[in-house]
Amino acid sequence: MSFSYALGIIDVAWGEDRDVYADWGRRVPVAFRINQLGAYLLGLSGSYSAPDEPEAKIEGGFTMLPDYTIIVPDSSNRLTHELYFEKLFTKVSTTDEASIFKLDFETAVRAIGNGTSVADLRKYLSASDKPMPKNVASALDDWEKQAGRINLLNTPPRTWQGIARPLRSRLV
Repeated sequence: MSFSYALGIIDVAWGEDRDVYADWGRRVPVAFRINQLGAYLLGLSGSYSAPDEPEAKIEGGFTMLPDYTIIVPDSSNRLTHELYFEKLFTKVSTTDEASIFKLDFETAVRAIGNGTSVADLRKYLSASDKPMPKNVASALDDWEKQAGRINLLNTPPRTWQGIARPLRSRLV
């Protein structure tokens, strides 16, 4: 049963163990059901459609400062924000009270190169406890334009040959 649960074929309701091992806090399954995916995989239903993912609501819990610093204080959303910011921005410091990240051109280019658009960054940063500073918003626009130029420099040499041939034929 544990493999079926791990694969997402069944849903399990857990309860507390009531025998000798109860003081260990061990959980035991008290009920299970075959879910939609399980019914499809076991041939009990004709079709399966994955449930729509609920759109994550971004709540405050961090502050964006005009000097491009992001402060994430200790709150219920701290871990969520830290996971998002760590993959995109430079972490300056972390204490028990707060984590501090720095947004700069290099990190913005890296984020754009990894598939995070400036619109996504802006959407996330607009959930700040305070409105996004205007200088940060305009910098994001500028960095997006500059990042497009830089990506051309990171193209493999074979791609450059493909670009150069048509240009050479026009010049000759």
